[in-house]
Amino acid sequence: MSHVSPQARREFNAVFADWLSHASTEEMEQLDALLAKNSTHQVRSMLTFIRECSADTTRFAELPGNLRTRLQAGNWPQGGSALQAA
Repeated sequence: MSHVSPQARREFNAVFADWLSHASTEEMEQLDALLAKNSTHQVRSMLTFIRECSADTTRFAELPGNLRTRLQAGNWPQGGSALQAA
């Protein structure tokens, strides 16, 4: 994965934090299940995980719908192929 600029990282964090503050319990459980299903047994940032999901349309589609919508509205991740295809 390519480097993410500090500004782009801040923008992602703002989008994710906004989603997180409004997410339902069901959406949180859906994200948690996807994280568990795709565990690498290594610590990684949510940004890295979302970027990995964006490279795979199947995994991207498994993200909670409201999160996908917010990511797409924020053009995240920038240049992510699954976002343009979703």
